Amino acid sequence: DRQFLEFFANIGVFMDNQKLREKKWDVKDVEFMNKIVSVEESTNVCLRNDFDTPGALEQLRRMMKETNVYMNAGDSAKVGAISEASAVVSKYLGILGINCANAPSNYAVEGYGDGKMTKTNSLSDLNQVLDILTKFRADVRQSMRGENAKKEIFDLCDRLRDVDMPAMKVKIEDRKDGSIWKRIET
Repeated sequence: DRQFLEFFANIGVFMDNQKLREKKWDVKDVEFMNKIVSVEESTNVCLRNDFDTPGALEQLRRMMKETNVYMNAGDSAKVGAISEASAVVSKYLGILGINCANAPSNYAVEGYGDGKMTKTNSLSDLNQVLDILTKFRADVRQSMRGENAKKEIFDLCDRLRDVDMPAMKVKIEDRKDGSIWKRIET
C-alpha cells in the first residue's frame, strides 16, 4: 500500500504545480497514452485469467513506474495524461479491494477505496501548523542576529523538514528545483 500512497502523493504534487493552460500534445504524450491503454488491457487480461491478482498488481506497478518516468521527464507532461493514469490505477485498486482511502492526495479516484478522500482540515491542525511556522519565523529572525546565521538557518530549516512538519503528517522533500510537500500517513 505504501507504493500506492506515494504514487498518489506524487500525482497530487504534479497536479498542484501545473499551469491552467495545457500545451499541445506531442509524440511522447501519445506514446504514454498508448502505454496506459496497454496496461489497462493487460490488467483486464490478468483479472479475467482466474483473477490473477499478482499479475494485475504487477501491471499497476508498471503503470506507476511509467507515470513517474513521464512526469519526471521535464515540464512537458500533460495533466490529462496523468489524470488518466491515476484513474486507471485507482479503478483497478478498487476492483482488487485495496483500500487506501487515506491517500494523501485528491487524485485517488473512481473506485479506489470508498472514493472519498479523508482530509485533515480541522482548526486544531491549522493552529498547530501556524504555531510551527510562527516559531520558525521567530527562530530565523533570532538567528539572523547571530554570527553563525547561515548555519543556524539551515539547521532551523532541517528541523522544520525533519521534526516539526512530520509531526503534522507532512513530508517535505528537497529537490534540485525547490522543495515540495506531501501529506503522509503513519
